[in-house]
Amino acid sequence: MEGVVFVDLLRNGYKINRDLLYYKKNNHEVDFPVREGTEVKQLIQVTYASGKNEIEKRDQISGKGRR
Repeated sequence: MEGVVFVDLLRNGYKINRDLLYYKKNNHEVDFPVREGTEVKQLIQVTYASGKNEIEKRDQISGKGRR
């Protein structure tokens, strides 16, 4: 699924290592931090989830849930 998102971002004009990056730190990752210039404009995390509850549960386990 990440490959499909990656190809779509390329088709929309984003450039590898200029606009599209990969970020991983302390066992946490973001699939596609998208930047414009020096500013990160959007964080894209690709995942398959069957519903909102599944996403919220996963985020709480990983420490990304709302506080």
